[in-house]
Amino acid sequence: MVTVGNDHFIAGLKGFGKKTEQTILEGIEHYSQTAHRFYLSEAKAEAERNKKAAEGDAKSLVEKAIAEATKSFDDKLKANSEEELTAYRLAVEGILALQAGESPRVANTRMRSFLSPQAKRRIEMAGGQSE
Repeated sequence: MVTVGNDHFIAGLKGFGKKTEQTILEGIEHYSQTAHRFYLSEAKAEAERNKKAAEGDAKSLVEKAIAEATKSFDDKLKANSEEELTAYRLAVEGILALQAGESPRVANTRMRSFLSPQAKRRIEMAGGQSE
């Protein structure tokens, strides 16, 4: 039980008796034991705020991941499209060169000059002629 100063301090005050002192001291004791507790309504409100914050964080993380994946996919499509376009252009150039009477070896060499070193290696690994 909590005591305030010397025993029966509250009961010694004008207008307070032993029973009032006992009630006040029990109230103080009860408060000290339950001060760390929350009302259910307050706890629910706090839990709801935390839930919304967590959902917002999760939503932004998902949106960011989707945006990055979409960008990566778009970049891959663009790179593949550019590579295919280059291949078609080279094919047309080669056909036009052959139709103009250019030697196939010379046309091949000229077409390969437009390719990147990686593309040249891929052609060689696939069984194409080397320069």
